[in-house]
Amino acid sequence: MTEPVAAPKKKIVLKRAAGSSSSNELPPCKIKVEFIDNGTSNCGTSSSTSSLCVNQLATIESAKYMTILDQESTIEIKRVIEMTLNLGNTELSYQPGDYISVFAPNTHNHVISLIKRLSLDENKLIKIESIDKTFELPNHLKKVNENFNNNTSTIYNVLRDLVDITGIPSKKLLKLLSEHSSDSNDKLELNKLSSIEGKEEYSQMISNRVTLLCLLDKYKSSNPPFNHLLELINPLAPRDYSISSSPLSMEKGILSFVFSVVDFKLSSTPSQRILGHCTSWLEKTGINNNKLQQQQQQQQQPSTTNLEDSLKNLNIESPNEIRIPFILKPSPHFHLPPVDQLNRPIIMIGPGTGVAPFIGFLQHLSKTTSSIPNPTTWLFFGCRSEKRDFLYKDTLESMLKDNTLTKLITAFSRELDIENNNNNNNNNNNNNNNNNNNNNNNNNNNNNNNNNNNNNNNNNNNNNNNNATIEPTCGYVQEKMIEHSKQLFDMVTNQNAFIYICGDAKGMAVGVRNSFIDIVKQELNCDEKQATDIFTNWIKEKRYILDVWS
Repeated sequence: MTEPVAAPKKKIVLKRAAGSSSSNELPPCKIKVEFIDNGTSNCGTSSSTSSLCVNQLATIESAKYMTILDQESTIEIKRVIEMTLNLGNTELSYQPGDYISVFAPNTHNHVISLIKRLSLDENKLIKIESIDKTFELPNHLKKVNENFNNNTSTIYNVLRDLVDITGIPSKKLLKLLSEHSSDSNDKLELNKLSSIEGKEEYSQMISNRVTLLCLLDKYKSSNPPFNHLLELINPLAPRDYSISSSPLSMEKGILSFVFSVVDFKLSSTPSQRILGHCTSWLEKTGINNNKLQQQQQQQQQPSTTNLEDSLKNLNIESPNEIRIPFILKPSPHFHLPPVDQLNRPIIMIGPGTGVAPFIGFLQHLSKTTSSIPNPTTWLFFGCRSEKRDFLYKDTLESMLKDNTLTKLITAFSRELDIENNNNNNNNNNNNNNNNNNNNNNNNNNNNNNNNNNNNNNNNNNNNNNNNATIEPTCGYVQEKMIEHSKQLFDMVTNQNAFIYICGDAKGMAVGVRNSFIDIVKQELNCDEKQATDIFTNWIKEKRYILDVWS
């Protein structure tokens, strides 16, 4: 019996409408903005200790730089800050692995500049309503009306707290600017940027970090209506940070978190410095509140730009202590195993600030395992320099001593602390010399002592196999995993270990995944597919747990 012949597949051709540059028509505005005179002259700039986003405001208990910056070094080290907050509410609860979401405002200078460019009155109160029955106001615009009765929904506060005025302008926003440009050249350029034909120019605009205010300054004939702008500008999103403390090790209502300050120069314009929206605000707030000393971050001043001037542009000027708008955000999955499963090993992999939740994990374990044996805990930590950005070094070494942490494997990708390692080597050499002198003085006694010492050394070696050692070698955590292939394989396959990975999604997490697959291939002498299937099974069993970001 012959097989039926399959019908030939139809070739589907998608045709773009003619005149594509004008096919991206902008839909009519769906909201109406009502302006109300507030009757005051400084309402807009007097509420720096409140936020339209959330009611919960934390104060900074303490803050410190965790990295050492060296202007003369060729190795670039990021500024990493640990910040401890008083949440002002002892009823709030969290677990290690949860997040704090911080709602950083737009900078005062940027808000005022945009208001002046749009010829608005910063102190005017506004109300917003939908004029399209099918359109529901998004949550961030609903907050405008929610704050109207307490006289805080001013134009200034709305632009400061609720919309992302420094984010990447959407093509719809570009189209709006084009439609409301009186100059024909401005109109054509903006229209092209908003079209498919202008994708290269749009990509370059994104690379150059062009903001709405940049566009309005360049295309001076564009005067978009405020209501349509509010509709099209994206909401100002909070930034999530892993909590690095355990509620069992802190007073109620107190927590810590760690962040790396985003601060870099554009390759296209080296004189232009880009500061992260939230991290730079947190840093400046810590300095302004006299909780963070400026000494370290002043060491790394590029010749093209003064960092202090950049931070001053954030313009946090308030006679009152600036507070941090926040919410606590539970993690859906990144928590310690239940107490009845703590007899299984815990493997943690967290380079850089990815170590933050694991500090909370270990603090929690130190308080919860008093009545049961400590679980086996391995931590793989990596950074650039052993001497300059080894986060929580003293804390981790203390946890080794009290057996909260069983083994610490470190990887330094750029620089070892050669001075300390040389000192250790010199001490070892001195000890060896002393031993040789002792051997020469009394061979008979030392032969007996050597036998005892050998037995002690063997015992110490056995203990060292079980206890953590800091390995001063260059490399990455995924490479260090291969060096411990047999022990990792045994813990994961024979002891049902839990594996937690926190950090960079594109580089580190992919490398760690590949290393685990290589370990399975090596230990079982199997092929790629079999190893991948075994690895995938760990994920299905919820033993391979990720908290990664791009």
